[in-house]
Amino acid sequence: MSPVDPTHLAAVFIVAMLYSSVGHGGASGYLAVLSLMSMSKPAASSTALVLNVIVAGMSAISYRRAKHLPVH
Repeated sequence: MSPVDPTHLAAVFIVAMLYSSVGHGGASGYLAVLSLMSMSKPAASSTALVLNVIVAGMSAISYRRAKHLPVH
């Protein structure tokens, strides 16, 4: 496995920040960056799913703490 380019890591981080700022996970952005890294389709889809769940979960927690999500 080749080392990860810091530019690609920065791109993933920026995608995560931009998408999470509006409450989305960012899977389409992750898939775009991972395809630029020439990652295989199964690995890219699994990685994008995990990143999507993490970022969306963090957004949900932030919105919940700010009382933007109702409590039932």
